[in-house]
Amino acid sequence: MSDNISIAFCVDDKFAMPLTVASMSLLLNCKSTQHIDFHIIHTHFDVRSRNIFESSLSTLVDKQYSLYWYPISADRIGDVHTTEHVSAAAYLKLLIPEVVPKSVDKIIYLDADLIVLADIANLWATPMNGKPLLAVDHINLSKHYLNSGVFLMNVKKWRAESLSTQALRFAKENKELCVWYDQDVFNHLFAGEWGELDPRWNQLPGALFNVWEQDVNLYPEYDKLVHNPFIVHFAKPQYKPWLFPDNPHPFTSTFWDYHSKTLWTRELNSLSN
Repeated sequence: MSDNISIAFCVDDKFAMPLTVASMSLLLNCKSTQHIDFHIIHTHFDVRSRNIFESSLSTLVDKQYSLYWYPISADRIGDVHTTEHVSAAAYLKLLIPEVVPKSVDKIIYLDADLIVLADIANLWATPMNGKPLLAVDHINLSKHYLNSGVFLMNVKKWRAESLSTQALRFAKENKELCVWYDQDVFNHLFAGEWGELDPRWNQLPGALFNVWEQDVNLYPEYDKLVHNPFIVHFAKPQYKPWLFPDNPHPFTSTFWDYHSKTLWTRELNSLSN
């Protein structure tokens, strides 16, 4: 088992810019001296976008990290529930244990539509306690339901129990149950078996815009979640800063602060001139 912190992203080229911002925010806020391995699983990533991504990260000369790229055909996923806006690529995270090197026993998965504001080494140090996944609960729902945008995966357990095979089989055989794609696969397959992370590791828009079924006073961590998140997840289209730059999300300007540290700023400026 490697001592490096392993991070996985599953993306396609349309998320190249947000991926860069997410990765920059992670590196800039990591205080640990541990080496970080980025495992980027993708269906398509053009050369120009990859160059901008890699060149942006290379400006952080004091950070120790490695990049590993894994091109995967969406055909490998098979016949699963998709829509016009969500392709089979959404299920790539189910393949992480089969794709990353055997030396990787656990991994932090991150969606690309987020920024990391805390030291990722603290999430990495969270004990798995034999759970297949640790994730954040959608606490505005009346039942326990994990969000699959941020999770700590027990890769060793997934391999030992062939959980990737089980997850893909479930997705193919139960398309009507996978309304929310891979997220419903995780919730059906691991009901009662996944462990909860501090909700600050995945601040969702529902926490900010009061989409709650219960009194927020029932959640003593609510104030910390709103005002001191570890990860801000722009999970809904209307709150993604690159789609709606003037949206009311309170961390939109923070996203653009990190964006300004990437080489995508140069691209944006060239388009506006």
